[in-house]
Amino acid sequence: MTITDFLKDVNDWSNHRYLLWLALEETKTGPVLELGCGDGSTPFLHDYCKANKRKLYSFDTEQDWIDQFKQYETKDHTFHRIINNWHTAKDICPNPSVILIDHAPGERRIVDIARFEDEAGIMVCHDTQPKPTSADYGYERIWHLFPYRVDLKVDMNPEAFKGQIHHRTWASAISKRYDVTKWAGTDTGRKDYRIE
Repeated sequence: MTITDFLKDVNDWSNHRYLLWLALEETKTGPVLELGCGDGSTPFLHDYCKANKRKLYSFDTEQDWIDQFKQYETKDHTFHRIINNWHTAKDICPNPSVILIDHAPGERRIVDIARFEDEAGIMVCHDTQPKPTSADYGYERIWHLFPYRVDLKVDMNPEAFKGQIHHRTWASAISKRYDVTKWAGTDTGRKDYRIE
């Protein structure tokens, strides 16, 4: 899979793929954990992991989301439904090299980031934009745990939307082992997306 294929049709709901690509390429090997299935991640992670012979574990609370992607299930890409037991993700995939954090309920995100703090290579977190446009995921409470962090920032520019607050999403990559800050300045090919 090429970078062009992986980043095809990226929008605000899937812009975490920029950082996912960098994380996958940086780590090279090891299992990948997707917490929260979606059109903007599952098919792309599936194709990447298949091409690079990496195991992929996809988790979601909604059976409808899992059903949308069941055609991708193989011995190397498994799907798991979570019903009030997100802790099972770590039981099934205890040492992922890359984790996508994009799951519900939102308040669970920082809990799982903290649970994988020492085991994960690189975590890519979606919806990290600042208030007032962010949901209250509480990311600011866990950033200090990680010596390395880089953000994919998106221009907010509410004036372009007639004074309404336009909810554009950001993404962040965090790690204790990989210096993801070296990705700052990576060209996204879009003026309104920058990695800092």
